[in-house]
Amino acid sequence: MKRPIDRISRGGSPGFTRLSYGRQRRRGLTARGALAALVLWLGPATVLSAITSTAGSAWSSMFGPGRPTATPTALSTPTPPADPTPTGGPSPTASPTIPGGLSKWPAENSAPVLYTTELSQYQGRAFDDQALKGVVVVLDPGHGSTPGGLQESGAVIGDMQESTINLQVADVLKAVLESHGATVVMTRNPLADEFRSLHYRIALTAQTVFAKQKAFWTRTGTTGDAALLDGLAALFQPSLTNNTDAYSTGRSIFKGLGASADLRTLLDLERQHGDMVFLSLHCNILPQYPSANGVQVYYASNSSVYKDQSATAADPTVKDKAPIDPAYQFYDDAARLHFANDLHDALVVATPRLKSTSGLQEVLESDYAVLRGENLVSALVEMGFLSNKSNLADLQNAAVQKQIAVGLATGIYDYFCKP
Repeated sequence: MKRPIDRISRGGSPGFTRLSYGRQRRRGLTARGALAALVLWLGPATVLSAITSTAGSAWSSMFGPGRPTATPTALSTPTPPADPTPTGGPSPTASPTIPGGLSKWPAENSAPVLYTTELSQYQGRAFDDQALKGVVVVLDPGHGSTPGGLQESGAVIGDMQESTINLQVADVLKAVLESHGATVVMTRNPLADEFRSLHYRIALTAQTVFAKQKAFWTRTGTTGDAALLDGLAALFQPSLTNNTDAYSTGRSIFKGLGASADLRTLLDLERQHGDMVFLSLHCNILPQYPSANGVQVYYASNSSVYKDQSATAADPTVKDKAPIDPAYQFYDDAARLHFANDLHDALVVATPRLKSTSGLQEVLESDYAVLRGENLVSALVEMGFLSNKSNLADLQNAAVQKQIAVGLATGIYDYFCKP
């Protein structure tokens, strides 16, 4: 579960009061927030009946039993533009597809090609201690301590805090991934819990990409446009230095709606690193619907980002949303969906008790800040519902946490190494 700000667009603070049991997006409730409101209004029996009897209706996009599929695609090599500078790049050419919505940047690369990924090198590798050698995983345990010793704990049931479970599983997962050769970068320190703003996490991901790029140049004895990287790094550095999601001081290059030319360049450079993935770990909660259970996996797509950002732009109640730039539209939807499916499938095989039996859709699109603000192949995993008695017991169990970690590591292996 995440704070309202976890779901925000690049605009300002949430426009309505937070519900204690659910997450909210910048515009409207999330799936479980909407479900909670309906439960309170109509009653659990009515809502459950609606979920199970409206396949093919508008409900199916939120709770439908079907799961999307994707065919993995290799990262295509983009053509660099004539002017690959931080402030360069072509003007947006597409008209809004939503009346009053944002214009769109072309769905093409605007940055110089500094790095290419041959994903074929991972295909067919055995799941041994070298399986993920060369892969970098940015691992993001959600929530954590806040300045002044207060807790930004996420979901809370009794004395159990979501942030603790997220960090425990991440710590085990890090060890499992490293045992298979992966390099793991944590957004929170497992030895000393600490607050990390959403924009800090996004900026840390960009910083990791740039460090990897420069290490590649050193290792191969090649050179590239280091000045471009340094210029962009200076633009996102305030998010690392200030470590806040405050609109005026914490969002740096990520501020506003859409993507500036500089942010577009940054996201295009990140996409070139197909041997990196970003994984955010969370737990869910819905006390008004205690039978809700199981794993859900979210990914951000071009469509989900565009719809949410356009809705925010058109909302007169949202004041902090400048600048309004064209929408970024060069996320790799197929790869992100494939990654989300692999994570889900491997996780429920490793921990069958965490497969949802309550009719909730298990792989979904969403516009979460940590998925929109970076352009790696990425996903956010809700490992289960703390408001469900069985899920809660499992998520606190060290043996089950190990199974979750093994399942997620297997999903990452499947994404890179299986056809």
